[in-house]
Formats: sequence, C-alpha cells, structure tokens
Amino acid sequence: MRLLIAAPIIAERTGQALKKAQEAMQRGANLVEYRIDRMKAVTLETIITPEIPCIITNRHPEEDKNSPGYYCEPARLSKLKEAARIMAKNESIKEGYIDIESNFLKEDFLKHINRDKIKIIVSYHDFNKTPPMEYLEKICNQITNQGADILKIATMINEEEDIKRITDLRKYAKIPAIIIGMGEKGKLTRVAPDNYLTFGALSKDEGSAPGQYTIEELIEYFKQGS
Repeated sequence: MRLLIAAPIIAERTGQALKKAQEAMQRGANLVEYRIDRMKAVTLETIITPEIPCIITNRHPEEDKNSPGYYCEPARLSKLKEAARIMAKNESIKEGYIDIESNFLKEDFLKHINRDKIKIIVSYHDFNKTPPMEYLEKICNQITNQGADILKIATMINEEEDIKRITDLRKYAKIPAIIIGMGEKGKLTRVAPDNYLTFGALSKDEGSAPGQYTIEELIEYFKQGS
C-alpha cells in the first residue's frame, strides 16, 4: 500500500488555492495541505470542503523562513481554531487535519478541537540541520506527550549520518509519524513506507520545502515499487 500523498497548496488568494487543490486531486493527490500562512487573504469556508480532504497549516515564521508571517499571535492560532470549527460543523467532512508546531502549542489549544473528527499533527522543523539523536528523541517525546495524533519532524539533511538519525527516529516514534529529511540529500526519506504520508508538489517550483517530489514523481515511484 502506497503512502498517502498530500499536495502543498501555495497561493495568495482563496480562489487560487481552491483551483490548485482541485488540480492536485485530479492529478492523484489523496489530500492537500493548505499553507494559509502564505495567503494574503483566505476564506476558510471556501477551501475546506468534503470533496478535498485537507491539512490546514498556518506555519510560524520561526519554523519556515519562507513564511511571510501574515498572521501574528494570537491571530495565527485563532485561524487554526476557526478551521477546526468549520471541519467539525460540516457533517459531510469525515476527517480533517490541523498542523501546529510543538514549540508554539499551548495546553488549552486542543480543548477547542473535536478530536473524534480532526487529527492533530504536531510538528517540528529545522531548515538548517539535523540535530543530534538525543535532541530528536526529546522532541519526539515532547510531541507525543503533547497529545498529538500524528508527529511530524522535518530536518535538513547535510550528510549521510543525518539520514541514519532520521531513519532511526521513525523506529523510535510511538505514534503515527511523518519523519522526513529536507533537501536533495534527503529525498529518499520522503518515500519511506513507515511514514504516515508524504508531500507531493504540483510542480518543482511549488513545493513548500526543499527536496519535495512532485505528485507525478511520487506516483511513478510507488508504481515501480508495487
């Protein structure tokens, strides 16, 4: 069984985002990740639909140097809570995802989420390096203890030893996980079968992180491995 493919949607406006999401689904994605932190304007009721399963991500600029930081705290978290309410209220939506960074997750945030219907991805990113194993295990435990349904750890791969740490960390994880390496050297970590999902971009220029495959590249990869 192949990994789920989530297509990052990078757009400035609601209409553009919805159009790209529809295209991603037509091209073989299983769900999309709306990067609303990169949207100058967004109407969540329009992009959150039963036809397009989605992750809503409003990335903090400290965890993505490409995030323009349109939303400051607490407005950034309020937008995620709003997305969760829309998902929960729509009876036709069977499952949705909210991504929130471990370093910015407050204890009361999860009280606002319908956990029967919405999965919480708690994430950690390092765009410069892959930290030592001891530190990665600490982050892994922290995310698990915060109540995540799925943990996500993405770090920059600079050398072979980094890949080994990422691989070992997936074995260490106690809950469903997305543990991937960024950059060209980390591409193969993105198709590891024990990940919960992987990210496939609409094009080489529309990825949300370095080293992402396109949707078509992933489909072809999985086809060859089947």
